[in-house]
Amino acid sequence: MTDSSRWHQVIIDARVFPLEVVLKATYWMTGRFDVDLRLDAASDNVVVAIAGLDGPLEPHLSREVEIRLRRDLIDFRTRAVIEAETRTLREILVAKAFDDDGDA
Repeated sequence: MTDSSRWHQVIIDARVFPLEVVLKATYWMTGRFDVDLRLDAASDNVVVAIAGLDGPLEPHLSREVEIRLRRDLIDFRTRAVIEAETRTLREILVAKAFDDDGDA
């Protein structure tokens, strides 16, 4: 991020949204925007910087992109929670599905 006037920055608390979640939430943006991620270990924040492919974002687009990013962060964090909470059940179901004896 050499020219800070080009970038719209969004600060994400990494204690709430781990880096893996931030990566998933920002991936969709890379086709339309230039995206840069920085981890600020001192503050436990991830700095997401977003710019247009040809320059700065228009102010109305900056707000729209930030709203979408925050919605996607919640979406992917919720998916991660559900995946963690249902992991054991899914493992049991897969084991039953592949049990040749049928008595597991």
